[in-house]
Amino acid sequence: MAHLTPVEIANWIAIYLAAGLCCAIAMVMSVSVAAHGVWRERAWEDARTVRGAALFLPKLWWRWHRHRRLVRRDA
Repeated sequence: MAHLTPVEIANWIAIYLAAGLCCAIAMVMSVSVAAHGVWRERAWEDARTVRGAALFLPKLWWRWHRHRRLVRRDA
């Protein structure tokens, strides 16, 4: 990066920080929507047995991906 001026380096840093901030906001929103769905459906009530506890994380993963597909389809 010896060929970049300090202003160009500052611009690239700003671009990467803005992109990182946007990604962080999107991730927080996605996780909060998934958590709200789990809370609304009370999905943790099935995790009282060993089998239910083992299937709890795959159920969370499925809910999160199901939501992502619905959002993409609406766009």
